[in-house]
Amino acid sequence: MIRPLVLAAVMSALSWRVYAGRPAALGVALVWSALVAAGAAWMEARGRLALYRRVYFAVLAACFLLQMHLPRAGPNLEPYCHLGLAGNALHTGYNQFLAIAGGTWGAYGPLSLGLLWLLVVLACGGSLCGWVCFFGGVDDTLSSLRKPLFRIPNASRIRVFQLALLLVIAATSFVHMEPEFCRMLCPFKLTGDIAQSYAHPALTWGLSFALVGGVFVVGLPLLTGQRTFCSGVCPFGAIPPLVAGLNPYRVAIRDDACTGCSTCASVCPSFAIDSRPGSASINRYCTACLRCVDPCPANAIRPALFGRRESRLFPWVTLALGGALSVFYVPAGVLALVRIAGGHPA
Repeated sequence: MIRPLVLAAVMSALSWRVYAGRPAALGVALVWSALVAAGAAWMEARGRLALYRRVYFAVLAACFLLQMHLPRAGPNLEPYCHLGLAGNALHTGYNQFLAIAGGTWGAYGPLSLGLLWLLVVLACGGSLCGWVCFFGGVDDTLSSLRKPLFRIPNASRIRVFQLALLLVIAATSFVHMEPEFCRMLCPFKLTGDIAQSYAHPALTWGLSFALVGGVFVVGLPLLTGQRTFCSGVCPFGAIPPLVAGLNPYRVAIRDDACTGCSTCASVCPSFAIDSRPGSASINRYCTACLRCVDPCPANAIRPALFGRRESRLFPWVTLALGGALSVFYVPAGVLALVRIAGGHPA
């Protein structure tokens, strides 16, 4: 029970620091910290990692979308978008080079945040996409709502396309010195100000956002049970697989217990399990969502350190990070919903 208490203490201390002088937001943040810790204690006691992750991840996604799209009071505290940072990597690096050459390193923040996200990727690996990313929570939740009608095969081709898309977006952003993914493809930018504007190119962008969101965030996840936006379109999602070999926290299949039934591959939402007659293996695209653990009839799948020794440590690393980030946007989302429900839209 020590780890849930530490988690509660860290999130509560951060809440006091962020919302000092704002009692409503502070109250929500403290209640949220207690709920996250209590749920984590239940997860540890019952061993229900996958169920807790799914509920927790869905709440993160809902609160982030609420604070992003509904009217809110007070400063905007949402985290710097890592999707944009990934797509802007080349021109952000170039601007940082100019900042260093001009002696203004300290005044230029986005690359520093990019380096911070890179350290987070090295620490959490693919579990960043399965436990922390507030955008991924939308894709994950929708992909788990119903039994899929069909599955998309050829996993490696889809993930290679994602990497190619990241390179194209980064190169295009560098040429234009504009965040092209944010301007043209990000479905989470379909906000009221875009929907109410009918001038070109805002209308074109709005249609592009709606198309990407409708197909990859909503339609395909509901139909296939797979995270198609995170696995095929998201520029940041292409980065964790590149450093997967450096991350100690993994999900592993015991070769001595695996019967090769392919049940795990049939429920994996991230194209991360290679199934062959008589065996299965988890590849570098794993997001540690743990959806494959409970359905395995041979009980052959487990979270492990470097794929060897069984360990439940990695959920706590990702919970600590996700919980800390959520303090910045969950209170705003809850309070925005309360204002709307109370008839106070502003």
